[in-house]
Amino acid sequence: MARLSVKDTAARLGTSEDSILRRIKLNRLRAIQDNRGKWWVLLDDEEAEKAAEEVTANRAVRSDRGSPYGVRTAMESAETAAPGASGMVSLADVRAMMGEQQDRAERQHREALASVQEAHRAAMAMMIERVDAAEIRAERVEEKLDQVLDQLLDQHQPWWSRWLGSSRRSDIRGS
Repeated sequence: MARLSVKDTAARLGTSEDSILRRIKLNRLRAIQDNRGKWWVLLDDEEAEKAAEEVTANRAVRSDRGSPYGVRTAMESAETAAPGASGMVSLADVRAMMGEQQDRAERQHREALASVQEAHRAAMAMMIERVDAAEIRAERVEEKLDQVLDQLLDQHQPWWSRWLGSSRRSDIRGS
């Protein structure tokens, strides 16, 4: 059984050090960690072959998918859709595929823009309703404040002021 560093294991299996560390964390590779925190992979020939096959299988799956994001390019689409007799794709086919992709992208952009605009309109309508409701509440509060002020002024006037009809309201309200 060989004791290899992560770097040596990656080189032996033909993959990256990050992949080796990920496999260690997922318990797909046996490894030990020394006092300094360095990982040592324990591999025998059988495990090395199994790990190498897994790396190869993962690469095959990724290459079948095309690009890493699952989006096929125009060239990949043309190659799988209508290869010529020699496996070559004509420039006209590639241009047609690219034109279709551009049309699709523009349509998706328009749809996304329309949905954003609709969401914006709905948000604005909701904000206008809130402002209207706040204005109505403010008017009610103002009316109530006037009533309370009138009551307070009526209660605190001296008897002679109420009897003679003099009022301090004009002094307080400024009118």
